[in-house]
Amino acid sequence: MAEDQDDSQKTEEPTEKRLREAEEKGDVPRARDIGLLAGMVAAWMIVLMAAPGAAGRLSELLLPLIENPDDFRLDGSAVDVVHGLHWLILGVGAALLPVLGILATGVVASALGQGRFLFAGERIRPKLSNLSPASGWKRIVSRQAFVEFLKSLVKLVIISAAAWHALAPYIAWTEDTVGMDVAGLPVLLRDVTLRLLLAVLLATVLMAAVDVLWNRLEWRKRLRMSFQEIKDEHKQIEGDPNVKAKLREIRRQRSKHRMMANVPRATVVITNPTHFAVALEYDRGRMAAPVCLAKGADLIALRIRALAQEHGVPIVENPPLARALHASAEVDATIPLQHYQAVAEVITYVLKLKGGLARRG
Repeated sequence: MAEDQDDSQKTEEPTEKRLREAEEKGDVPRARDIGLLAGMVAAWMIVLMAAPGAAGRLSELLLPLIENPDDFRLDGSAVDVVHGLHWLILGVGAALLPVLGILATGVVASALGQGRFLFAGERIRPKLSNLSPASGWKRIVSRQAFVEFLKSLVKLVIISAAAWHALAPYIAWTEDTVGMDVAGLPVLLRDVTLRLLLAVLLATVLMAAVDVLWNRLEWRKRLRMSFQEIKDEHKQIEGDPNVKAKLREIRRQRSKHRMMANVPRATVVITNPTHFAVALEYDRGRMAAPVCLAKGADLIALRIRALAQEHGVPIVENPPLARALHASAEVDATIPLQHYQAVAEVITYVLKLKGGLARRG
């Protein structure tokens, strides 16, 4: 009951950290039908492309041995025996090399098709629980085992139906093959085999797609987390000094970008003239006091000045006030009460200046 209750509480999608830890332990979604699909593709390619050439080369190599076995004696010296075996192994290997190459490519493709290669020591480490009869019986009668049984049953039905659909047209021809020329049998067998493999291959493509989707959904469902687990993980991450430093840097960068985006709507920028810059906004209709939109020293101050000039924001040089505001004002907050009078004079001057320019225009 406790385990069911715990599983019922795991309603949240797994975090990236949870997924990454599972992958590091070798717990990744693996679809068995991908290997079956790769094997079917390899078999179809072998029959279509590699088998005829390999059979021809093997015939050229072995036919003289079968027709004239007396020409190949093994009663000579050991050197002759080794030489003969060496010739035979190299010849057969060269003939079968394309077939082996296609099989190896299929194995690699089936592995790469499900993600990158992972070496997880956790998966190969011996566990006493794997030797427990109780644990083994629990795996046999588990929901996962029942689902795998149903999947295998459905796969058998699908592959059988595909094979029947491929071979049905040839069933009526079985009586005609009795009197058929022997030379035509290899071509007929090749056509039947290719048709059968293609039908099973198409069925396997469908099964592999469903299997991949099913395994990935089951994997993510199995890794789901409860609210408490997510909270604990966030606490753990927040406690990491490196993560804290990175988060502080991210917040600082975001704050800087937000400040710079605020400068164009400032009412005035008060400067030192070059060491400090403070951008203020004041709207008599909706603000009780001026608000600090951005502030900075040195390079940031120069950037604020440049943005102000670019957008036509008035710049007023007042070193004492600029230093005081930079030290005491907070971004996105009203300025301290002690600077109201000085700032009011600057804003009044700016508004009068704008009014005079407007009348002049």
